[in-house]
Amino acid sequence: MKINYYISRLNRSLTTALILSIVTTTGIATGIVPKLSLQTGELLFSNAILAQNFDPTLLSNYAQIVKVNEPNRQRAMNEIERILGQGAAAQLACHKPDTIKKLRDESARKIARDFCKTSAQIVKQYGLTPQQFNQITRAVQNNAALRQQIQQFMR
Repeated sequence: MKINYYISRLNRSLTTALILSIVTTTGIATGIVPKLSLQTGELLFSNAILAQNFDPTLLSNYAQIVKVNEPNRQRAMNEIERILGQGAAAQLACHKPDTIKKLRDESARKIARDFCKTSAQIVKQYGLTPQQFNQITRAVQNNAALRQQIQQFMR
């Protein structure tokens, strides 16, 4: 039973990881680390964000950020979970420094901080601000058409 629970949780996490890694990548630059939790309901979306049209160049750059940063995110999350146990990294958010401070191991906190720093650099390298990255990430969560557009840019 516990194995099924963890597998189910892992599948759910991996499904959202691609899109959330976008948040992680830039969010890390601003404080978003590994994943925004849909389980806790922390993500709130306004209609203005959902209705916004994004410039194709901005979306293309966002997709490249996610693509480039995803291996970094996975490594960081795996290392943190190796140190602290499965699920330990699920609530990390670079834009919320307290989520990093709450990690009970200094080496895990260092991994999270390093990931956030690297993610911020990648976001900047592709010409987005952390706010733009986070805004697109939030919009992608609730907009299937936008999500498809991002996936097209990632191919």
